[in-house]
Amino acid sequence: MLTAHDKANLPLYMAPSGATSESVGGREVTGTSGTLTSGTVYLRAAALKQNTLISNLTFCVRGTAETGGTHAWFVLTDSNLVVKAVTADQTGATAIGGTNTPVTVSTNAFTTTYSGLYYVGLCVVASGMPVMLVGATTPTGLNSVTPVLCGSSSTGQTTPPSTGTTLTAITSANSYNFYYYTS
Repeated sequence: MLTAHDKANLPLYMAPSGATSESVGGREVTGTSGTLTSGTVYLRAAALKQNTLISNLTFCVRGTAETGGTHAWFVLTDSNLVVKAVTADQTGATAIGGTNTPVTVSTNAFTTTYSGLYYVGLCVVASGMPVMLVGATTPTGLNSVTPVLCGSSSTGQTTPPSTGTTLTAITSANSYNFYYYTS
């Protein structure tokens, strides 16, 4: 007999090897993100269990890789948008590269302190922005209620924020329902 804990983790049996959480199952991910704006942080809601170690964040490029990049980084925040884990600055011109491929970047190791809402996000500074793989478009009405499920946050960014920094409030935008997984 499966326990409630086992039932809650069943989707991870189909996640990439080593994943500790995943936005949606791979077969449900077929969309293309809206156009990203250089230097803007994009966030997506993440439901994480307490005591989950986050050492890597992975997003997937969908068809168009970054070009002319100067900065790129991934971030994990708590429900109040306080940065808990962040990757090093990826400064290569094509750091968020490859088409239809996952991009995994290591973070400072962070263990979640509660079960509930967190946000994962990315920021790219480039002349040619990548297009990201997303799940189904979140209905506008649903994405505009609290908590915001996906959208944009801080603008004019370049280098990664320090842990403990609070990002600006999320402006809902339903075309940034990014596929991600943590490991």
